[in-house]
Amino acid sequence: MVSRFLVGLLVFALPALASADDVDAASRARAEVLFKEGSDLLESGDVAQACPKLEAAVELTRGEALGGKLVLARCWERSGKKASAWGLYQDVATRAERLGQRERQAEAQAKSQALAPELHLLELAISEAVAATPSLRVSLAGKPLPRGAWNTRIPVDPGDLEVVISADGRTPQAQTVTIPVGPGRSRVAFERPLDATAGFPRPEPVVPPLPPTRAGSFWSPVRIASLPIGIVGLGAMAGGAAIGAIASGEHRDAILTGNCSGSPLLCDDASGVHDARALGDAGTAVFIVGAALAASGVIMFAVAPRAEAEPVTVGVGPGGVRLEASF
Repeated sequence: MVSRFLVGLLVFALPALASADDVDAASRARAEVLFKEGSDLLESGDVAQACPKLEAAVELTRGEALGGKLVLARCWERSGKKASAWGLYQDVATRAERLGQRERQAEAQAKSQALAPELHLLELAISEAVAATPSLRVSLAGKPLPRGAWNTRIPVDPGDLEVVISADGRTPQAQTVTIPVGPGRSRVAFERPLDATAGFPRPEPVVPPLPPTRAGSFWSPVRIASLPIGIVGLGAMAGGAAIGAIASGEHRDAILTGNCSGSPLLCDDASGVHDARALGDAGTAVFIVGAALAASGVIMFAVAPRAEAEPVTVGVGPGGVRLEASF
């Protein structure tokens, strides 16, 4: 099992401390029982059973009982966790000085000074390339290690110590170092940048949609109406041309029969010629009206305005280009 570790002077494995007013009476009572049991076990030499009880007692009082913390530090020291004990002595000395408890301050300072030469120091070397990784996190024995403790020597307890570096969207790297009993120095280095995690969902850039645009329909009502007008006009032109052709044929036949000499009006068949001419005039009139209608249809089709349609929304999003419209 990995031992607790300390960083700097005051890194301590127990929870953050609070004022005495934050501890209720029930917690105090349980802490007193655990403290007495732990102290008795420590006196009898059973540090394996004593330290967990003392840890629980200190946690219940949220670290306010400096006497209990001093006893816990002695227990850790005797169990071989000298780095943890040294850090706790440092913490007690600082708090005792602030509270004016000179005797405890002096005891804690003397103990920490005596332990300092016996500490094993671990250097955690993080290269610049790795340290520049966004959201980089470093954990030591499963606990986060502040950036200020990187690339420096920190006291650690003996045992197998796992160091893990990780970052969002990156594959973590881990190394395990065995810390021997006794003073010395160890080093763990991370020099290769973390690889991107395969399949990690990268956030899509948020692109605001383009403002809605309005498009006109090609087939406006006026343009639609121009079609039958033009068709009728073309039909009238064809009909007028057909009538004119028939009239011309009848006129030609009257002249070719030889019944006329000189003016057609003096022909024996003057009534037939007259009818042919009347039919030709009618065909011409129909053709002219048809041409007018056809021209009107063409003009209406060409100059008709585009009809207003529903808004057409064009936008760009994570899925690509989006086009929405209704007609």
